[in-house]
Amino acid sequence: MSKVLHVILILLTTVSCHTSVKSQKHSFDKEKWLTSSEYRYEIAKSENFPDLKGKSKDDVKNIFGEPDEVNGEIFIYCFDLNPVKHYDQELKREVCNCKGSFVTIDFKIDERWRTTFSWIESLPKK
Repeated sequence: MSKVLHVILILLTTVSCHTSVKSQKHSFDKEKWLTSSEYRYEIAKSENFPDLKGKSKDDVKNIFGEPDEVNGEIFIYCFDLNPVKHYDQELKREVCNCKGSFVTIDFKIDERWRTTFSWIESLPKK
């Protein structure tokens, strides 16, 4: 009986280690997030995007860095690393204008649905 338990423990340890190494190999890379627009876009669509369930605003900033824009309870992270910013007279603040797509993280809504991937095609300015 003890041999069977020993074999089971070895199998569980092996599977656990393999899963751990596999998940570390394909995990979120903050340095790439901060330096590559392409990485931001690809990781946001993948299963390796960090799970933000239950995370605070400080936790999210620790994971992704400062958001490109904060709109009340919403953080916006543009995929383009240098979003166009302009001063909005009505809002009386700097506003981010992402050139393409962005991720929004809404802290006001149910935490199960906190992260949304938004695809926006900006029209060229005339």
